This record gives sequence, structure tokens and C-alpha cells, in this order.
Amino acid sequence: MSQKILLVDDDRSLLNSLERNLCFDYEVVTAEGGFDAVSKLASDGPFDVIVVDMRMPGMDGIQTIQELRNRGAKAGFIMLTGNQDSTTAVKALNDGNVYRFLNKPCEIDEIKQALNATMAHQAESQSTKDTLFDTMIGSLNVMCEVADTFSARFPSPTRLVENFEEISHTFDQSMTMEEKVASKVLLVGLGSLTEDERMRLSSLAFDSDEQLKSLEKLCLASAKMVRKIPRLDRVAEILELIPTVQQLDDGEDRSVMSASLLRVTLYWSLLEKKGVMPSIRVERLRALLPQIDEQHWLTLDERMSVQH
Repeated sequence: MSQKILLVDDDRSLLNSLERNLCFDYEVVTAEGGFDAVSKLASDGPFDVIVVDMRMPGMDGIQTIQELRNRGAKAGFIMLTGNQDSTTAVKALNDGNVYRFLNKPCEIDEIKQALNATMAHQAESQSTKDTLFDTMIGSLNVMCEVADTFSARFPSPTRLVENFEEISHTFDQSMTMEEKVASKVLLVGLGSLTEDERMRLSSLAFDSDEQLKSLEKLCLASAKMVRKIPRLDRVAEILELIPTVQQLDDGEDRSVMSASLLRVTLYWSLLEKKGVMPSIRVERLRALLPQIDEQHWLTLDERMSVQH
């Protein structure tokens, strides 16, 4: 199968010309501008390489690349620039957003060379990422095995993930991979707590100062362990926030919302472990976290009671 590329430019005639010359070597998709590129990523992606013009109306090249990355594009990026754009292009290159940039006008052979070099770079980077991922998964599994030794009193890591998925869905929130990892490793710091601290944490006295101190110590210990694994800084940040959050945050700080959902998940799972009925769990959590919208609790009560 030929590798797929996306060409993004507001000049339709240029797009047509590039497509005619590249379609024999690559599977080519074109987009007239940044907004169209976002649409094409959803309908025709993923892409191996995305070639973006710097100067476009509405959404320029850098904005387009940022938006495509935010929407999950894993492609290598090439930027087409004019001489007047060289400073911006170099900054984009140095920031790691763009692998290559080409000055317009450029020959087809030059574009092909850039495409092939970018694809080779992506393949090498993916191999490195796969190795890091395997290492990360191995480390996480060891951590979770440690946490699972306390499962007689605490929910298992697997159950925390299941409950987090359910609660996130009920609260109309999508779940990222980092948030799923955070739910899985939330209890890995249990070994750092004393037996008395573990007793207080599992006591269901969620509004007591002693329980909150134990929760804080757990989350900080778990975060410290997670930070030792490459590329899990945001997971650690979410864990550190859990003891202090009180409500879902619809602002720009996604980590606050993630931590809020994880706090609800932990309390819900502890109540579940004790055999508390779903309706009573909702009542307890509503009283503990009254800042969370009432409709969320009503939906959670209805959904979980039906499943039970």
C-alpha cells in the first residue's frame, strides 16, 4: 500500500498540479486551507506526511499544524514557505512541529525527497516510541501488581479503570489515554503509606482531615513513582491534583477535570468495595462534593442503579 500524504494549500491550482505529479508514488489527499485539512484528517486520515503552506487565510500553516496535532495527527509535517517566512519556519522547525520546510516555488523532485526523508524519520521515531512504550507498559504493570496486593481492602487497578471509564462517560467526558493510565496507577503509592494511613484511607470517612491527609500522601507517592517513567509527567500532575479538587472544571485546564473525575472514581470504588448500594454511593458523594452539577449525580444514580 502506498503511503498517504495530505497537501494543504489555499491555491487549488497548485494543489491540482502537486496531486498530478505525486499520485503515482503516493496516495494523495488535498485540502484547501486549514479548516478543510481538519475535516480531511477526520474523514481520510491518518496520514504519513502532511505538507502545509505557511500563508493561508483563516488559519495559517503553524495554526493548522497545531490544530491537526491537537486532533491526534501523528504525521510528519513539511511546511511550504516563501522567503519572507523563513524566520517563522525556522522557529517551527526548532520547536519540533515541522521536520522539513521548503521554499516556494520548489521542484517536484525536491518535494519527493523531502517526503521520503520525513517518512524515514517518522519510521525511526516510531521504532523508538515503541521501545519506550514497551518499557512504560512493563513498568506500569509492575506498579499495578504491587497495588493489587492491597486489593482485599482497596479496589483493584483494573476495577478503578472500569469505574473511571463509566463515570467519565456518565459525566459526558471523553477519556484520554493519559487519564486512563492515571486511573490505573492511582493506588501504586499504597506501599508508601503506613498501615494506619491505609486504614484511614479505606475507612469511608471521606470528609475527615485524617482521611484527606492519607489521600494526599497516597497521591503524592503515586505521582512520584510515575514521574520516573518517561513521558508520564501529565499523569503525575493529575494525580497530584486529586486531593485538592472540588468540582469539574470546564475551563482550559483539563487536568483539573481529570483529577476531579478520578477523585469521584476513587470514592465510588471504595464504597463499592464495601458493598454500598449505588444510590447510597451517589448520596454520599453528592454531600461530599456539592460543587459538582446536580444533573451529573442524577445521571450517575440512574445509570448505575439500572446496571446494579
